[in-house]
Amino acid sequence: AERHDNNKGRLPLPDVTWLLQLPAPMRVSVLAHVTRQAADTGTPEPRGVLRLANEWIPNIHEAFPEHLRLLGARGRLHYSALGDVQMAIDDQLQALHGWQERWMYHEMSYPLSALYLYIGVLAAESPPQDTLAAERFSEAARFEEELLRGGASGRSNAYVQLARGRALVELGRLDEARQALEPLVTMQHIATHVPWSALRWLLRACQPEARVGRLDRLRRAAERERPEPDHEAKIMLDMVGLDEALRRGERPRARACFERLYAQQEELCALLLRGAQIEREDARAPALIARRYPY
Repeated sequence: AERHDNNKGRLPLPDVTWLLQLPAPMRVSVLAHVTRQAADTGTPEPRGVLRLANEWIPNIHEAFPEHLRLLGARGRLHYSALGDVQMAIDDQLQALHGWQERWMYHEMSYPLSALYLYIGVLAAESPPQDTLAAERFSEAARFEEELLRGGASGRSNAYVQLARGRALVELGRLDEARQALEPLVTMQHIATHVPWSALRWLLRACQPEARVGRLDRLRRAAERERPEPDHEAKIMLDMVGLDEALRRGERPRARACFERLYAQQEELCALLLRGAQIEREDARAPALIARRYPY
């Protein structure tokens, strides 16, 4: 799957006649893969994929596991390729309800981490007096408690913990955010973007005057675990620079950080900008990527 290699790969929209020849579970499973492909790369054409997905997602009470996975993939499509954060949240909430209703708690971690991510973006893009993001966070937290029924808490899942910490930062609950993020910075045996992303959001949870010294200490700690500089480290350190430039209102520096990120993650950045209907040259583009970059 080339979509896992810097969001590359192209796929045609499946022919409906061909899809109808497949057994129903296989048909829905193929559609889920196609929807994830469109969410990650922008191909097939996202609105065409959305129309297909909508045709095969039944009422949540009537859905089988394949339908719930397609529903989660549709939420991902809404977020990245279509720029609709509210619909992305609604789809993940429905998927979580479906898994909970079926007592399939082991399936809840992916939609839960996606839900926390989208809630954080909603909080960042909502007026301060808007309470919807906080309400959705409370719903997500209740689902996280349900994971205990499956024998594991979301607090033992690094991806859920990272997304929750990120949402807490955007909600202004900084003490809780630091508690969630700090253990992840030096975590081993996990995808490399997790500790570096945790470092970025942990710095966002620190007071401005403490950030420089803390960045040096945390970077040294992270590098002790991974002494070789890697792609994810470079991206996240540019994200840290972008965050700081945006906070200080330093537009030329923010643009420079954004352009470096765009050069490293062109497919993903272009997809997020297209979904939000913002051009690369738009003055709003750096802040959009800072808010919506999903890793």
